[in-house]
Amino acid sequence: MQIDKDGKTREILIRLVATFALAFFAAMIWMIACRVSGTTLRELLFGISSGLLVLGVAGIWVSYFAERQAGKNISRKVDDRFSILTSCFDAGISNVFKSRHDDSFRDKLMVEMRKSRDPVRVLAVAAREFLHEGQGDEGFDYHIIRSLSQENELRFLLLHPWCEQAVSRGLREDPQHSTFDRYKETRLFQDVTRSCDTLVEWGDSGSKVRTRLYKVMPSCFLILTSDVVFIEEYQFGTGGRASGKVPVIEALKGTRLYEQLEGHFEYVWDTASQYPLSLNLAETIRNPSAADVEQFERIVRFLRPDLFIDDSGKKGGAEQSHQAYSEGRADAPSGSAEA
Repeated sequence: MQIDKDGKTREILIRLVATFALAFFAAMIWMIACRVSGTTLRELLFGISSGLLVLGVAGIWVSYFAERQAGKNISRKVDDRFSILTSCFDAGISNVFKSRHDDSFRDKLMVEMRKSRDPVRVLAVAAREFLHEGQGDEGFDYHIIRSLSQENELRFLLLHPWCEQAVSRGLREDPQHSTFDRYKETRLFQDVTRSCDTLVEWGDSGSKVRTRLYKVMPSCFLILTSDVVFIEEYQFGTGGRASGKVPVIEALKGTRLYEQLEGHFEYVWDTASQYPLSLNLAETIRNPSAADVEQFERIVRFLRPDLFIDDSGKKGGAEQSHQAYSEGRADAPSGSAEA
C-alpha cells in the first residue's frame, strides 16, 4: 500500500494497529476472566475487557473522523484565502494595507515617492498627513515631504472648502457647526486652509508644488507615482473623521486599475478644478464674499434642513423649504447635483 502525500494512509494504519492492540489486550483480559473461579471477579473482568474494547475503539475512530472534519474546515478557509489573493491579482492589486496610518504603508509610500521619475500626484480633502507639521502618528515626516517637493514636482488636488460637497462632509464631521461663522471652525475647513497656507509658503520658497482646488465629490484619497498608485475609498462613515479608517489598496503601473485611477486624477485636474492656488485665493477662502455666505446658507438649508438655523434662531426652520424643494416647488442651490 502506497502512503499518500498528506499522510492520511499512514494515520489510518497507525489507528488500525492501535485498534488491534487494544482488541488483543481486551482478549487477554477476557481469557484471564475465563480461568477465574469466582463469578463476581469473572463478571468484573468481562466488563472491563468489553468496556475497554468498545470505548477504546470508539475513541480512536471518533477522534479520527473529528480531525478529518476539522481538517476539511481549515482547508476550506485556506482555499477562501487563496481565492481572495487570486481575485486581487486578477484585479491588478499588488498590496492591501490596513489603513493609511499603518507603518508598512508609510514606509512603502516614502520609498515610492522618493524614486518616482514623474510628478507625484495627490488627490485628497486636505492632505494634512503631508502638509501639517506635528501630526504625530497620523502624519508623515513634514520635513521629508518638504525636501521631496524641492527635488521632484508634487501636485496636490484639495477640496474647495466652500463647495457643496465640502459643506456636506464638514457638517457630517462637525454637525454642531451649521452656521456660517461656525462652519469656519470645522476640522475640514481648518485643515484645508492650513494646507493652503503651507503650499503657498512652499511655493514662495522655491518648492516644486502645484495645487488646485476642486469642487466635486471627494471620492477617494489617491496618490500616483511613476510606478504605483495608492487609493483609499472616501465615505461619510459614522461621524467624526471618516478618513484613515479603511484599507489602502496598491496597484502597479501597467494594470487597468492604475490606468483608471490616473485618468480619474487627470480629469479632475483638467476640468473640475479651475482654482489654481495662490495667496489671493487662500485669503479669499478665509474671507468669502456675500455671495459665498448666501450660497452656504442655501446648501445647509437643502442638504441638512434639520441643522439649519433660521433668522429667528430656530433650528430646523428649513424643513418646510426642503419639502417644497423635494416636491419641485422651490429652486435647488446653485452648484448642486440637481441644479
